[in-house]
Amino acid sequence: MDKNLKKDFLLETLSFYEAMSFENIILDFDSEKLKSIGDFSRDELEEILSELVKEKKLKLTKINGEPRWQKVFKKKKRFWFF
Repeated sequence: MDKNLKKDFLLETLSFYEAMSFENIILDFDSEKLKSIGDFSRDELEEILSELVKEKKLKLTKINGEPRWQKVFKKKKRFWFF
């Protein structure tokens, strides 16, 4: 299946407000969309999460030694003219 489709699905699942553990991400998956995407292995999910962190779309934090991911709200650049 298309990797970009899986990235988009994962970004829809993650939250701006709360850092989510691996288990929380899996539990929050939309089951109907997951059926349409197909197989989604743990290794592939971890690889996509690390790519999204590198792309600065996600922030990785560790709470009690457990990795947690949170969506990053991109700030718009503002130009101030005086």
